[in-house]
Amino acid sequence: MSHADGHPPETGGAGRIQPVEGIEIVSPVADALGVLADLMQRTRGGLAGASIAKSDRGTLLLNSHAWSLFGDALQRELAGLIVLKPARDSSKPIRFVLATHEVPSID
Repeated sequence: MSHADGHPPETGGAGRIQPVEGIEIVSPVADALGVLADLMQRTRGGLAGASIAKSDRGTLLLNSHAWSLFGDALQRELAGLIVLKPARDSSKPIRFVLATHEVPSID
């Protein structure tokens, strides 16, 4: 089974979702989701390895590949975009918006 970023989990804990390293969008989350939805429709073929997750803090976590695909457009479209580079270590993904590889279940 693959991890959301395309790499196998480093620990054997089935059902454990590893933190997404990369960028954390702090605000405006709802607007960023809308822009990301539009961008994903236009980028159908090049999403391999990208992951975007909603965090336990209500923010968005993008791995480095997703940020490389969408970061410039997000910054152009959303003048008030607030991001943390790198994402906080304490922010945990709870629900994936986009995962181009199978995500382990949390049963």
